[in-house]
Amino acid sequence: MSQKCPRCSNALEVIDIDGIKIDRCGSCCGIFLDENELGQIKSRGSASIEELAAGGKLPAGAIAEGGKINCVRCSSAMQTVNFSYTSGIMIDHCPACNSVWLDNGELGKIIEFLKAGESSGAEDQARYNDLLNEVKNKTRQQMENNFRSISSGGKMGSIVNFVYKMINKVTG
Repeated sequence: MSQKCPRCSNALEVIDIDGIKIDRCGSCCGIFLDENELGQIKSRGSASIEELAAGGKLPAGAIAEGGKINCVRCSSAMQTVNFSYTSGIMIDHCPACNSVWLDNGELGKIIEFLKAGESSGAEDQARYNDLLNEVKNKTRQQMENNFRSISSGGKMGSIVNFVYKMINKVTG
């Protein structure tokens, strides 16, 4: 016997997306994901998943989203949570069995959020590396200027130059 959609009570259909068995409502286009299935979807990113993420084309207000729903698997009350804490994408999560209900279009928003995070992460790393190199170069230049200003002739100048060369060798 098939499970019922927690939003519209129609039967959920089981579909296979790249080897992942997903429960989907043909009426409201919601998706029920068992524990770890969202992680599997995030790690794959195929055309089939992109198609599923596009969701269905429903008229605005066709299905009332929001409100409390019960888990399809264990019937526990699901909690509305912010996906990845900062995304602004509110999804329904079951604290008892760690399954997730995604309303129409939420999977697409999650995929967009993850893609944006990946690209900004690489950009942030490159910017961080540039800043770090700039700080290293400025520090090295400042150190050279400081040693030159205190360096003088005689034994003291020789000691200062020796220390400078050793520090430069170590920090390379």
